[in-house]
Amino acid sequence: MAASGFSTAFRSALAGVAAMGLAVHPANAEEQPQQYAANTNTPQPQFVAASIDPGVELVNFAAGDAIRWAGKNDGVAVSVKLGTESLATPQQIIDILTRELETAGAKDFKFFFEQNDIEATYLSYHYGKNGGAGNGPYLLGASREGARIAARQNAFYLENPELGM
Repeated sequence: MAASGFSTAFRSALAGVAAMGLAVHPANAEEQPQQYAANTNTPQPQFVAASIDPGVELVNFAAGDAIRWAGKNDGVAVSVKLGTESLATPQQIIDILTRELETAGAKDFKFFFEQNDIEATYLSYHYGKNGGAGNGPYLLGASREGARIAARQNAFYLENPELGM
C-alpha cells in the first residue's frame, strides 16, 4: 500500500515538473525525444517584493550579517528572508518575535532582513560569541518556538563560556 502511494505521489510530482515546462528524460529518452521537450510557452512567474515598513532596511545576505553580529555581541541575531507572498510585515515579525525573545530571557537581539524570491518567509536564529551556534530555518508559523529555543540556548552559552561559543 505504501509503495502504491509513493508511486502515485512520484507520478504526480513528475507530471508537475513536466507541466512547468522542464525537460523530463526517462531511460528511453532517445526513442521519444519529442515527447519530453520543454514547453517554451510556459509563462515565467512574476515576483513581487514584500511590503517593507519604514525603518526596516533590507540587506543582501541577512544570514551572513546576522552571524557576524552574533559573533561580536552577546545577543541573538535573527535573519529573515521575506517571501513574496508573506502576509506578515517586517514590523509585525519584529514585534511578535521581540515579545517571544524577551519572555524567554533574551536581552539583546537584532533583526536582519533580505528579500527572498520564493513565496514563503523563513528565518533563522544566530548566537554564540563566535557566531557559530544557531537554529533554523523556520517558517513563520514555527518561528515563535524557535525564538524561545534561541534565547534559552544563548543564555546557556553565556553561562558556560568554556564551551567556546
